[in-house]
Amino acid sequence: MFRYLLPLTLLTACAGARSTPAEEAPAAEQAPVEPAAEVTDPAEGTPSTVSPHSMWDGVVTSEGTASGRALATDARVGLHEGYDRVVIEFDVGVPAHELSFVASVRQAGSGRPVDIPGEAIFLITLKNASGFNLESGEATVDRTVDVSALTNIAHLQIVDDFEGQLRFGVGLKTRTDPTVDTLADPPRLVIDFPHP
Repeated sequence: MFRYLLPLTLLTACAGARSTPAEEAPAAEQAPVEPAAEVTDPAEGTPSTVSPHSMWDGVVTSEGTASGRALATDARVGLHEGYDRVVIEFDVGVPAHELSFVASVRQAGSGRPVDIPGEAIFLITLKNASGFNLESGEATVDRTVDVSALTNIAHLQIVDDFEGQLRFGVGLKTRTDPTVDTLADPPRLVIDFPHP
């Protein structure tokens, strides 16, 4: 299980790590991002890019576990004591992904603004992934997910599924920094947003 949210002491200890600029999520308007340090979880060997100042000031990236194109098979939410959970499930592994807070979201291709209700927007960009099965011609994930029972998540929807990228927008009532895990059997990306 890979945890993106690391203690500040670990981030300080990694100050000598190789620095790379954080990538911008396509079609999302973001503030400038500080250079990031690459941190590797020794148990997983999976690099994750985190900002040395605050993990969620920039874009957090992961290479994922999928060996090919990942099909999202479910997107769901859950209310837990102290946090709201988003789970995106896949068929062949968790794809490479970028996670970030953004000021606004525009659809890839058209550039049209996408309304994500809430005080803060969290963008989930899944690379080499889709929520549409080309063989059956059917969507495999609902465009919006019912979040009415949740405390902090105000909205969850697919922003776009375009040219090998599947993006979800999460609207939060109050910005709280999430923790992120990848789980197996079945492959899942799990994002927990603490209650304010």
